[in-house]
Amino acid sequence: MILTIELMGTSSAWNAGPAFLYYGINFSLLKSRNKEKKEKIKKDKVEKLQGHNNIWKIILIVVGIVIVIVAIFAIIGGLSNESEDKRLRARHILVEDYKTAKAVIALLESGEDFCDLVFDYSEDTATANDCGDIGYFEEGEMVIEFEETVKNLKYNKYTKLPVRTDYGYHIIMRIK
Repeated sequence: MILTIELMGTSSAWNAGPAFLYYGINFSLLKSRNKEKKEKIKKDKVEKLQGHNNIWKIILIVVGIVIVIVAIFAIIGGLSNESEDKRLRARHILVEDYKTAKAVIALLESGEDFCDLVFDYSEDTATANDCGDIGYFEEGEMVIEFEETVKNLKYNKYTKLPVRTDYGYHIIMRIK
């Protein structure tokens, strides 16, 4: 870098000396100001980049939280779909009279196995080999008394009173 100093109205070296000294000082101040300015620009760029990094960190955290929330809702939705299954499934023991049905319920209460009682008492020979399991059915496929009873039972619980239909008396257990 070349510095040219032009002195107005002076031609002597004597006058040029103080002027050069003055401008030389100003030149070094300019150099140091430029250096400070460059450092400030660098610092500003670094801070700006760090600010961008912080913004990206925040964005990634928010995206992560959203993904976790969506996953939780998907799991909850999956569970609720299972519980909202409209199909029903049950086992039953079919007998001819109320008295026999009450006796079978008493045997269940005393700890007898449902499947054993199906083999011993049920008149429904089509389901006897499957422990009285009639399989899945949808609303409207069974007689209303049977269907309503199954809907109101908890899983793996049986009726405490016989259910009367046109086919006879049922002891019903709801299964999954």
